Amino acid sequence: MKRFGKIIFAVFLICFFAMSADAAVGNKIRVGILKFDSKASGVSDRQAEIITDLFTRTLASSKSISILERVALEKIGDEQRFNMSGLVDLDTAVEIGRIAGLQYILIGSVTELSQGAGASGFAIFANAKHEARATIDARVIDVTTSEIRLALSQRGGATNNTTAISIGGFTSVETEFGGLEARAIADAVSRLAHTLRGELGGEYSYVVSMDGLDIMIDVGSGLGVQPDTLYLAYADGKSILGINGELLGHDKIPLAVLKVRDTDVQFSTCTVAPPSKSGVIQRGDKIAPISASEAKSLADRKALPQKRPAVAASNSTMDALFGGAAPQAQTPQNTAQNAAEQNPAPESVPAQATQGSQPKEPASVPAKAELDPNVSTDAVVISTYPISSNEKNTLGIQHRGAWTLYSKKRYKEALDGFAKLVEDYPSCNYLSAYWAGMSALKIKNNKDVAAGWFDRAIEINPNYQPAIEERAKLK
Repeated sequence: MKRFGKIIFAVFLICFFAMSADAAVGNKIRVGILKFDSKASGVSDRQAEIITDLFTRTLASSKSISILERVALEKIGDEQRFNMSGLVDLDTAVEIGRIAGLQYILIGSVTELSQGAGASGFAIFANAKHEARATIDARVIDVTTSEIRLALSQRGGATNNTTAISIGGFTSVETEFGGLEARAIADAVSRLAHTLRGELGGEYSYVVSMDGLDIMIDVGSGLGVQPDTLYLAYADGKSILGINGELLGHDKIPLAVLKVRDTDVQFSTCTVAPPSKSGVIQRGDKIAPISASEAKSLADRKALPQKRPAVAASNSTMDALFGGAAPQAQTPQNTAQNAAEQNPAPESVPAQATQGSQPKEPASVPAKAELDPNVSTDAVVISTYPISSNEKNTLGIQHRGAWTLYSKKRYKEALDGFAKLVEDYPSCNYLSAYWAGMSALKIKNNKDVAAGWFDRAIEINPNYQPAIEERAKLK
């Protein structure tokens, strides 16, 4: 009876959190944050807990990600008799995420907190006599597949000349660590949150306008930006993949360093820091926080261009959908191929998954101008749907999750996943209908079901050639 009671309670929790999440966040990506652990000398478990809460508070303003705080997750762990007192293993984290109705679980570590001599002067950046550094690593786990979706590492820094960084009202950070270290931690947290919003939620920050030497960016004091904060304007380079194909991050093609002069709640006005040139920047270029020492390094290496390089615009829809990552990149050979490309278009989702009736795909999608949504079977097709950007982001991530199941030959689960996505977007989602049909083809004695899904794709888009061709084979 006790075991039965636990099962009933678990079911109740799943329903409760799922309904609460749907009511509160709509199409936001649901992420749970477990308590960070400390791998840095001098950082206690209590201090790591404070950093976790700071990170959660910083992400609270995200437009694409909904956060379930560590306290709620720990309560679920306690109720289910999981051991939450120390490091949480991957299986436990995934199980907690499933019970809570989450899509991802984030596990973090504080790996560095140190002080030392800082960098000397660089153009309009202040000289530094003393510097603190903090590094935070994080892994984002896909609850559906138990795989690492993202592996991130961000270093923050502060000098004794650095303008104080907003830390979201967490006076405990200042109390625990002191001014210099607290600002370094806040910087690392801000960078990690910025990266996570972009890589997972497709929520990047941009250059929005230019007026002479003034550059306007779409982040302001509402996100903790203060005067003298530095940003790198950049264009997207190659994806950086782990040995198992997981996304580790992205190469950035630097364009210019910007220094915030004035802030408003939702935007800031910047100046261009020499030796950067304002002429290399365009509306739509992405921005990311950068430290004075990093900016100095770019200048020393002459990595800041004097004229705009020949790169694609950095605000593409599919960059927002997948951050430029290649879901199909599972082998060292593919990784090497990706590394050889300086500025690849988003890569083909269904390539190299299985043999049989699956169509062969190119290693990468052509430039957007060449995309034919009536021919492509790539997730890039979602960027052409008549739905909001947030819906495209969410649908793209969920579609990739279903395709991951397909690539692992878990065809029944893939079929269920694609079918749910067609149900969620019945008027436009012919791509998932097509892949539902492809999944059904892999299941024995399921050709009639496959035919039905191909018919559904054709009903949504009568000109969709892949579905027409596969349907014809079944006649």
